Amino acid sequence: MLPLDDYYQMPTKWGFFGVDSIANLLIQRGVVQPKPDGYFGDVPGYKADIQATQTALLSGDLAAVPRLLDASGIDKIIVRHDLIRDMPGRNIADDEVLAKALKRTPGMTRTSNGELELWQTKPASGDPVRAYNNIVSAGARPDAAAGVIGSVGTGNAVMALKASTKPSLLATVDDSPQVTKDSVQWPVPAVDAGVPRTTVDLKAGTYVVAQRARASAVLRPRWTPPRKKLVFSDPTKVRVDGQVVSSVTPWVHPPHRHRRHPGRTAAVSLDAWGREALPRPPGSPVQRHPFRLGRPPPWSRTRRPPSLPIRPRRPTFTTATTTNRARPRN
Repeated sequence: MLPLDDYYQMPTKWGFFGVDSIANLLIQRGVVQPKPDGYFGDVPGYKADIQATQTALLSGDLAAVPRLLDASGIDKIIVRHDLIRDMPGRNIADDEVLAKALKRTPGMTRTSNGELELWQTKPASGDPVRAYNNIVSAGARPDAAAGVIGSVGTGNAVMALKASTKPSLLATVDDSPQVTKDSVQWPVPAVDAGVPRTTVDLKAGTYVVAQRARASAVLRPRWTPPRKKLVFSDPTKVRVDGQVVSSVTPWVHPPHRHRRHPGRTAAVSLDAWGREALPRPPGSPVQRHPFRLGRPPPWSRTRRPPSLPIRPRRPTFTTATTTNRARPRN
């Protein structure tokens, strides 16, 4: 059930605000719908797989979605459009973004549309036990194992190692690399300045390099001569033995036609006084302040209305796509 609940009580557009258990009571088959801060919850590993599925959809990491669904035993997804997302203090994923991402996910088919969208992939195996020939070790963090599953799929068993320290009771951000003999998981920290770097030593072997469920990348814009193309580049790179093995191709902004609009002086009304100085359609009557009781304020007896003139400091530009190639100006 997507979007995932951010609290066990959810606000809806049809008036209900309470424990979000309606789907569990109406649908006969098992419904995966974690309820944070409720009485019951899933084990950390399974909860991380479910959260990683939604994160992959929101970030456009669509290759990992079928793998995480297979590992979770899920073959049907309901996307609901009845939640109030803009309630203060809540963090609810955008249902429209999730639906559009499922449309682009390989193997997903929408079988029902409406306030509740039903998406279906190939049926789950239904096997209560799976046998594997290979075991891949992952870090102690639950999201580390989910990242490995999203990268290598369910053809290998992923075993999360036990943490040597007890988890903190307070909410903490752990961006340290999780390194095992088989895998490395490093959640790149967000920084205000500089470039975060880390280096780990691995044994010789064959590895899969993947950038899973990345957040919005910090793109660096630059102009390239001689035609002044606007290029956005992602500085994130993965190096093995000094050689770049994973990077993002720069994105070139298509040429646009720029139109210059001369600025003009505008007037902003203060407390609705001086409306006669504001722009109005030709032929329309002058709108004056309707308040007439009492002694008029001092500025009403002056010739200049109490409006604040705002003059543009530089020309205003608008940008729009065009089929004709244009030569951008500086």
